Amino acid sequence: MRYIKYTGLFVVAVIIVLGLALSCAPAAPKQPIKIGLLFDYSGMGSADIPFHEDGARLKLDEVGWQIEGRKIELIPADNGGDPVKGVEAVKKLVEVDKVDVIIGPVWGHVALAIAPVLAQSRTPNIIPSGQTMGVIQAGAGNEFLLRGTFSGNAYYSGVYAYEDRGYRTAVVMYDDFVTGEMFATGFTKPFEERGGTVVQTVKPPLGTFDFAPYLTGIKTADVLAMWIQPPELPPFYKQYNEFGLKMPIIYTSDTAENELWTAVGDYCIGTIAQHEYSPFIDTNTNKQFVELAKKKTGGMPPVMSFQEAGYTAVTVFLEAVKAAKGDTTHDKIIEALKKVSVDTPEGKISFTNEGMGVGNELIVKIAKKDGRYEKEILKTYDQVVRKAPWE
Repeated sequence: MRYIKYTGLFVVAVIIVLGLALSCAPAAPKQPIKIGLLFDYSGMGSADIPFHEDGARLKLDEVGWQIEGRKIELIPADNGGDPVKGVEAVKKLVEVDKVDVIIGPVWGHVALAIAPVLAQSRTPNIIPSGQTMGVIQAGAGNEFLLRGTFSGNAYYSGVYAYEDRGYRTAVVMYDDFVTGEMFATGFTKPFEERGGTVVQTVKPPLGTFDFAPYLTGIKTADVLAMWIQPPELPPFYKQYNEFGLKMPIIYTSDTAENELWTAVGDYCIGTIAQHEYSPFIDTNTNKQFVELAKKKTGGMPPVMSFQEAGYTAVTVFLEAVKAAKGDTTHDKIIEALKKVSVDTPEGKISFTNEGMGVGNELIVKIAKKDGRYEKEILKTYDQVVRKAPWE
C-alpha cells in the first residue's frame, strides 16, 4: 500500500512538472498568411501588372508584413492572359502553395475560367478590376468583385450625360466584342430610359488602329459615347481631330491612365468618363496613399489607379483577417468579407452578400495638371452597388 501511495504521488509530481514545463515552453509559431497574386505578368497587359503588385506590397509594407500575430507572404503567379495557364496557375496556388486568398486576375476570360476551380476549394477571390456577373455565378459565394461589373462601370456615365449635361442624342461607338458591348450597354440603357436617343451605333473590330472608315460616315449628335481598348485611343483621337469632329466625348469607363493619355496628347482634354478612383479624392486616407506611392516610385506613379486597386484589394482582405481574429480558413474569411466595411483611398468599400463591391463611382474629366493627364472629379455617386440595376 505504501508503495502504491508513493508511486501515485510520484506520478502526480511528474504531471505537475510536465505541465509547468509545457506552460513555460514557447508557443509554436503560427503559420504565415499566404496571399496569391494571379496576374498576367506575361502576355496581354503585362506592362501594367507590376503596378497592381506594387500597390499590394505598399499596403503590406504599411502593416509590417504581419497581422494578428501572423507573418504575411506574397506569392505571385502568372496566367499569361490565357485561361488555360490561369487554371494551371490557380491549381498550384490552391493545392501546392495553399494560399488563403487569391487577388486577381484582371482579364475577364481568365476570371471566368478559374471561377469553377476556386468554387471547389472555396478559396476567397478578390478581383480588383471590372468583370461580368458570370464570375460570381460560377463561384460558390467566394468571389468578390471589388470594382463591380463592366456595365456597372459605365452606368453612371449614361445617367450623367442625360441628367447633368443635358445631352439628348448620342452616337455610341465600341470595340466589337463582349466587354466593349457591356461598357456600351452600361451607358446606353440609362441614357435611353431617361428619354435619350442613340442615333447611331458604330462597332469597329477589336484591334482597330485606322478609324477613318468609321469616322467618315459618323452622324452628328449631342455626344459621342465610346469605349475602345486603351491602346487604340491615340490613333482614334488623332483621326477624330483630323476629321474636324466636334462632338464632346464620353469615354464610358476610363480604363486608360496618364501614360496612354500622354500618347493621345491634348486632344483628350475635356473627355468625360466614369471611374472608381482619382488621385484628387480629397480625403486623408487618399492623401496618405498618394504620398506613400510617390515615395515608393520617386514621384507620381504613371499608372496610379492600378496601384490603388492592388493596395485596396489587400486592404479589404486584411480587414477581413482582423474581423476573423486571424482565422484564415476559407469560410471564416468569406463570412468576414461579406461584412467588411473599410476606409480606402477610393472611399469606403464593402460587399453585398453575393460579393458585389459597394463604393463610390466618380464622373471625371481628363485635365492636364503639372504635365500629367489626370482625372479631375466632376461628380461622385456615393456608396452605390457597382453593377447595373438590370444585372
